[in-house]
Amino acid sequence: IQIYLLGFHKKSYFDNKFNKLNLDPIMELSIFKNLWLDLVKEKEITHTLILNGFSIPSFALSSISRSADLNHLFWENGLLPNSLFINKSGVNALSNPEIIINPERFENLAFDNRSLKDLINSISNKNKNKKNKNKNILVTLQVDNDSNIKLFSPFFGINDFIYFICSEIAINNNFNIRFRNHPKNKFKILKKFRNLGNISFSSPNNSLNDDFNWSDLVITINSTTGIESILNKKPLIAFGNSFYSKFLNEYKYKYVEEDISFYIYDPLSKKQISDIQDLKKSLNKFSLNIKEKDNVWQDKILRNFEKDIIPFYENYQLIEYLTFMKYLNLRSNKNNYKQ
Repeated sequence: IQIYLLGFHKKSYFDNKFNKLNLDPIMELSIFKNLWLDLVKEKEITHTLILNGFSIPSFALSSISRSADLNHLFWENGLLPNSLFINKSGVNALSNPEIIINPERFENLAFDNRSLKDLINSISNKNKNKKNKNKNILVTLQVDNDSNIKLFSPFFGINDFIYFICSEIAINNNFNIRFRNHPKNKFKILKKFRNLGNISFSSPNNSLNDDFNWSDLVITINSTTGIESILNKKPLIAFGNSFYSKFLNEYKYKYVEEDISFYIYDPLSKKQISDIQDLKKSLNKFSLNIKEKDNVWQDKILRNFEKDIIPFYENYQLIEYLTFMKYLNLRSNKNNYKQ
């Protein structure tokens, strides 16, 4: 078996030929398609492992893999700790779970910030006996330039999400909000909300389990901490599409005169038990855990390579997982959010 790291070819190709040019996306896509096609022919490549599939180089490689009839898989850092995720269709919300999604998970209910408060109290009351105490809400943040935020959520970045949490949820004094930064980013409380005494950031010394133990409920966009919340039977609200959101109950939230989707996991909901079992079964098919033996990896990779599943950009049903309406925190404007 010959293995080629195409990232090195990409770097040398652009450094030598195009490092002084400002390329528009269409031109860059065309260049990469020609580059990958030449390499596929020259090296007689038969299989490709494509990181993410959202960047121009990786999308070009996927397109060439498809047109050249190569066996291909998309991969990304795993949803589970110490793992990789592989899938023939794509990653995260654009992956194919290869299981029938429960059509009854779509709840025809719309919430505003008052009714959302009642919902939070409801699912956290059932899981902790704190009826007379403020609810502790852990908000897990992601990398600011995460493509999963930009593609699959109503926010462009983390500051927009922080503004949303502060303006819609933290204004309720019955909730203690603790933001947990991603290790690669260090966000702070927005100046407008620093007078709120119920907002804080988790200590860098706190482990995720420390924060889970403190919290009654976890809120995220579509971070991998969402799946960890589910596996730890911690109530969860997610404001973005992901692999795991396909198995959660979907609701609507009225925000700036529009409805945005959010997803709920309630550990004590009998209706969700079978959905979460399906989630675990599906996730196991596509997860390569570092503790697994080589032959287990080999078997999973080969079985996924052999599946007759089209990539995400040919599956029009997956368009529903993309979020085209975005909310921006325009700090120079008194109306902080615009569509």
